Amino acid sequence: MNIVVIQICGRDSRQNKSLKGIFMALSRYDKFSQVRSNSKDPYRLETFPSITHEELSIIPHSVVMWKETDRMDAMAEDLLGDARFWWIICLMNNLVNPFSYNLLPGTLIKIPHEAASVVSLIKRKQESK
Repeated sequence: MNIVVIQICGRDSRQNKSLKGIFMALSRYDKFSQVRSNSKDPYRLETFPSITHEELSIIPHSVVMWKETDRMDAMAEDLLGDARFWWIICLMNNLVNPFSYNLLPGTLIKIPHEAASVVSLIKRKQESK
């Protein structure tokens, strides 16, 4: 086991070299790329591989109508077997978050037949990087 000791309050200027770089090396985010949509946007971490609409459209899915009383986590629990798969429904429908203002009663929502099909697509994309 490797142990890393960092002295933050040292008086020696050599100890204050790029602590940000050291912390990122120990972070769970260290393997993510920094990306941006265009040159004017700030950089963000690419925590998720880019997945196109075409790649998602070939995943077998059903379409349901969103009702005012629906919740994304409850829908994921009922239709995918686990409330933690709410993000898969967001991904399939190009929603930034489950509370999106674009999600109005009557909106048609795509639900994959299996969460595993979306997860395997993501894993393939990550491995191909």
